[in-house]
Amino acid sequence: MTTIIGATGRVGSAVVRRLLETGQPLRAYVRDADKARRIFGEPDGLQIYRGRLDDPDDLAAGLGDYLSVTLGCPVPATSIRTVCFSRSSR
Repeated sequence: MTTIIGATGRVGSAVVRRLLETGQPLRAYVRDADKARRIFGEPDGLQIYRGRLDDPDDLAAGLGDYLSVTLGCPVPATSIRTVCFSRSSR
């Protein structure tokens, strides 16, 4: 599953819409789940995850099982390093 961080922003929302058109299941990682529902509705294949980027545990839960992380928005460096390093050491 692909997780889009910042899914309600200008770029993130465009990415979510495009991926939904392909039928690919995805997770929208957002600060405001109600805003995400207003933007996207509740289409099949979209999972909305409300999370905080400055909390490494929350970030790890929101990313789920991932193979790689590509960021298009500012994320506290300590959070993403903590998540990536803890996953790689398993």
